[in-house]
Amino acid sequence: MFVNTRSGKNLEIDWKQAIFAGKLGKGLIALGEFPEAFSEAELKELQTLPFAQLATKVIAKFLSGSESEIGKLCEKAYAKENWEKAEIIPIVKVGESFHAEQWWGKTAAFKDIALSFLPHAMQAALRETNVKKILILGATSGDTGSAGEAGFAAIPEVAIAILYPEGGKVTEVQKRQMVEFQTSDGRISAYSITDNFDFCQNSLAKPILDDGEFREELKARGIQLSSLNSINIGRLAPQLTTFFKAQQTIGKPFDVCIPSGNFGHALSAYFAKQLGVNIGKIIIATNENAGLHHFLQTGKFELGKFKVTNSPSMDISIPSNLERLLFHLAGSAKTAEWMENLRVNGNFEVDTETLAKLQADFSSGSASEAETLEEIKFIWETEKRILDPHTAVASKLARDLKRDDFEMLVVETAHWGKFVQTIFEALNLPGGESQAGEWEIAGMQQVENLVKEAGGNPILPLFLKNLSKSEKQPREAGIHPTKEELKEFLLQQLNSCQ
Repeated sequence: MFVNTRSGKNLEIDWKQAIFAGKLGKGLIALGEFPEAFSEAELKELQTLPFAQLATKVIAKFLSGSESEIGKLCEKAYAKENWEKAEIIPIVKVGESFHAEQWWGKTAAFKDIALSFLPHAMQAALRETNVKKILILGATSGDTGSAGEAGFAAIPEVAIAILYPEGGKVTEVQKRQMVEFQTSDGRISAYSITDNFDFCQNSLAKPILDDGEFREELKARGIQLSSLNSINIGRLAPQLTTFFKAQQTIGKPFDVCIPSGNFGHALSAYFAKQLGVNIGKIIIATNENAGLHHFLQTGKFELGKFKVTNSPSMDISIPSNLERLLFHLAGSAKTAEWMENLRVNGNFEVDTETLAKLQADFSSGSASEAETLEEIKFIWETEKRILDPHTAVASKLARDLKRDDFEMLVVETAHWGKFVQTIFEALNLPGGESQAGEWEIAGMQQVENLVKEAGGNPILPLFLKNLSKSEKQPREAGIHPTKEELKEFLLQQLNSCQ
């Protein structure tokens, strides 16, 4: 059963319909009742399964879906041609911690794990409706956009509009990926927005997804509006698999440290724990945009001054999936009240009972920009391993918060090759520039040469190494549209690809 996080209303939809819709008005789609945890016998069986079969079991359990049907989707999603390594998420030892290399997919980011499954699930859902086409609207700070475009490239029934900010720190490699995956007919299109990620998500994408009149206008044309970001429950479900995969390797109780932005990744760890993964604390690692850290320490959430950092996927002031967690902990009435306070006043405060529940499973910390750069340098010098800046935030806090009686898992969210400018700065390499640009492409090779000469890791995945120079441009570049103006752009895009 799926319900609305704010009304508590039973939505009377199945898992495919939940993924298909993405978002339905105010509130998010959530599980009404959480499934029972895997039994000890089932957990023992999961310890031996290859990734596609493991994902099948986990996703089917979480979404209460058919293992046979979900298994066919997972076979497509986790087929060898989509991944550079047969072991889709290698779990490796780095110092005293384990690291989950989640970035061996087509766009070298952990988003590939979920966005390899979601397109096939969307296509399966579409076949059971009278809808002709799906329009997916997504805001991205860099990685979600290209992962979504890559995942849906082979799904002709789906059009994608990706909004990315010029006011953030989207790198040259990320931009090039998003532009490169565009299609000539406009079905897959990127929009360059002259503002930050919060503007893209909270002033454009979410309000349009909540716009009932626009949904009806599209519906009259046989088009379903849906979402790409982790507000779609189909993004969360596959991510649980990371933590079951980690348990296969670690085999002991472990804490997990997660670079947190929109809170989907951390929420998937919480759900995995509820299903039986032997996770102790879920450590929320934040950068200088530390609203989540403050909230988990005090129970008070308030919008702060937004900062642009070297870890752009974490530069989010309103983490959407926090609403889902609050719903599971406190119910729909309180969640609706808190979300309305956030909308009207820019803040809310949970009660002491809810805060105690939060702190039972979660802890948190934050790392400054200087500390992030220092961590990249430290791990390189001590382990001959290069971390992307998001992972570096988590690595720093994992070392600070490591408990003697628990192993530690750091989830690596992207390959360093997508953040060359930050790597040059952290390692004080010659030839770098202070801004993202064309030089980053040659810079990737320069860093890889350094890694190879030192016998370090990781080297560049072929998906990044083969990233060619493109003459393509975003469908619309350097725009700052209102909600209504963006709706017109979307209608034009749909007209061009019908």
